[in-house]
This record gives sequence, structure tokens and C-alpha cells, in this order.
Amino acid sequence: MNQMEIVANLPPLHQKLAVTVLGLVAAYWVVRQVRHNRFHESHALPWFLGIGAGLLIVWCNPLLVTITSLMGVGVPASALLLLSLFFLFLVCAWLTSMVSGQQRTIAKLVIEISILKSRVEDMAARETGESDDR
Repeated sequence: MNQMEIVANLPPLHQKLAVTVLGLVAAYWVVRQVRHNRFHESHALPWFLGIGAGLLIVWCNPLLVTITSLMGVGVPASALLLLSLFFLFLVCAWLTSMVSGQQRTIAKLVIEISILKSRVEDMAARETGESDDR
């Protein structure tokens, strides 16, 4: 598709306003999650960046037209959908890496607890053995 056809399919103002309202609601929800200690601040950062980037792309028509033509899709809404899906993929990959790191940490802690439990049981057995000798 050429640039003129893409420009003809740009989202109208009421759709941009709807996306902005949804973005503000999402940002408010993320802030509330952080304030109630349900999200860590570092976990909220990608969501704020995604919301900001999405609003920037929606409101900056030349940027949206350029991205749409670079992606080779004919309609800007399709480009926005593909970018949204890519963002969600990145967040899932990031969260997966965090979960994997936590899993490794938990495995190390389980090993350390097992070793400490064994030592405590050995010490308790020695103490009871010493008290039986007296």
C-alpha cells in the first residue's frame, strides 16, 4: 500500500481519545497496584513504557504511517495490533526470565535449608548422646 492509502485509514479523533482514556485507566490501575504493594516498581516500568509508547504512536500520525508502511500492512490498526502483540510477547518473555531466576533461587534455598536441617539434627543427636553419657 502506498502512503496515501495508509493516511486515509488513520484512526479518527474519537478512536484516539478512546485509546487515550484506556491508556490513562491502565496507568491508573498500575499506579494503584504499586501503591498497594501488588506490583514492584521495577515491574511497573515496562507497563508504563508500553502505555506511553502506545499513546505516542497513536497520536503521532507520521510515526504511525511510517511504522505501518515499514511493517508492510495496509491499515494502521493492523500495525497497532501487531505492535501490541509484540509488546505482550516481550512482557511474557521478561516475566518468564524473572520466574526462571526465582525458580533457581528457590532451588538453592531448598538445598541450603536441607543442609542446615541436617546439621541441626546432627547437633541435636550429639547433644542427646552427650546427655545420655552423663
